[in-house]
Amino acid sequence: MFDLETTGFSPNNAFIYIIGINLYKDGEWTILQLFNDDGRSEPAMLEEFMGIMKDRTVLFHFNGDRFDIPFVRGRMDKIRQSMGTLIPDEISRLTSVDLYTGVKPMKYALGLPNVRQKTVEQYLGIQREDQYDGGQLISVYLSYLSSGNEHHRDLVLLHNRDDMEGMFHLARMQALMELGDGNFTLGELSTTQEGNRLFLNIPLFTEYDLPKPLETTGFGASLSGNGRNLSLCLMLHSGTCQCRITKQKQEGFFLSAADYTGAQHFTDPAIKRSDFIAADDGLLGNPDKLKDYAHAVVQKLMRQNPRNH
Repeated sequence: MFDLETTGFSPNNAFIYIIGINLYKDGEWTILQLFNDDGRSEPAMLEEFMGIMKDRTVLFHFNGDRFDIPFVRGRMDKIRQSMGTLIPDEISRLTSVDLYTGVKPMKYALGLPNVRQKTVEQYLGIQREDQYDGGQLISVYLSYLSSGNEHHRDLVLLHNRDDMEGMFHLARMQALMELGDGNFTLGELSTTQEGNRLFLNIPLFTEYDLPKPLETTGFGASLSGNGRNLSLCLMLHSGTCQCRITKQKQEGFFLSAADYTGAQHFTDPAIKRSDFIAADDGLLGNPDKLKDYAHAVVQKLMRQNPRNH
């Protein structure tokens, strides 16, 4: 895992002053901080960083696809142009996991006001020591370079260390990303009735514990659970629906089609904007199709936004 602190947004006119690294080795995590303590150590820091990654296989980051990785490459290119020093790019051969792009589609389902790192940490119940953001600390770092004030040095290092400790917790969001990607198994189906409404319940079991209890609803479905056990609850629609393609009518039970493409879609003339699929043995009796359908519903629930309603 890694995170940068820089003196600006563009590698053309700003440089890196901290590279924070969470390194997993021999079953343990270690936090490393490469600090540009004289304003001239960036090339050595980048060489050290690339050397550390030589025997790594996976790189976790938060918004690194848009900022950190392009910034690193931009700075290495600038160093090559100005100093003639070629620093090998070890990032391109690693499996790169951007937690930001994984969490962002789930913003509405998780009730997040934004997808800043501190906001996601608060969702997970994590409280920071430092109260600064990266932009505020640029002047603190530059002040340290000019004055050597140790308090300013401690402030920028604390902020980055909190970022790196927060990254451990952010990695727990991977369980939600895996859920949205359909990485779960199904349990035994059951039905429940509330008044005149009938629901189909599909237990889901994930490989990793959820970071906190989950509950989200939409599209006639709800998803809730804790740990590795969840329940997907879907409202059953009964009556006569018409197939959208063949126009043939069929009577029975139907489920919200969500974004599932593995079955014919039906519509109830009284509910013109809703698509359904038949809740028959072709779906409920076929484990592979049922898994694909559950994945489509879970993905739509986890990636919904207010405009979908």
